[in-house]
Amino acid sequence: MHVFISKRECMEKLYRLFPWIEDPFTAEGLKRYRDAVSEFEVIAKHKWLKELVDRRRELKIVDLCSGTGIGGIALAKVLMDLGVAVSLTLIDLRRDALSKAMEFCPRELGLKPKTLVHDVLEGG
Repeated sequence: MHVFISKRECMEKLYRLFPWIEDPFTAEGLKRYRDAVSEFEVIAKHKWLKELVDRRRELKIVDLCSGTGIGGIALAKVLMDLGVAVSLTLIDLRRDALSKAMEFCPRELGLKPKTLVHDVLEGG
């Protein structure tokens, strides 16, 4: 007998078995988020990104395989602190991870991200 387990279920189980620091509501996850903000603050000073930000006051961020959105939310925060209007889309296979992002993002940025439960390795 073969039991079908979806990719989503498989990934959710994998993350429970081998925890990845991705929950921004834990001390470790919040530290990871704050470290990401610090890294993006450095990156935002790079000539290429600085020129982009100076030319465009509105940017769309699409975070593929976003998990709980730590990276996308951190980048959005840095850009917003520079006066850029940001829209954020988070795409992940795991609905449970995106639900954390939907809770964390408004608290951190004051905006609700768009989310999409999708396997980025599949077309469409």
